[in-house]
Amino acid sequence: MKKVGKTSSGKILVEMSLKEWTELVKRKLVPIDLAVALREYRFKHGLTQSELAEKLGIGRATLQTIEGGLVKNIKLQT
Repeated sequence: MKKVGKTSSGKILVEMSLKEWTELVKRKLVPIDLAVALREYRFKHGLTQSELAEKLGIGRATLQTIEGGLVKNIKLQT
């Protein structure tokens, strides 16, 4: 895993290998399917894609793409 930058709010952006992601999944630190987890969270909290995207600091279209499972390279903020 390597730091690749920071957001305007000070959160760190990281990149990781598939092996690193798999280890996090095994340790139950992240969901197996991020798209499903985001969608379930959004529905559970009664949020629209626009509302959740704003909370995540991304655009609605980006969230729509992630939820649709079309993103292969996701950078997580820690």
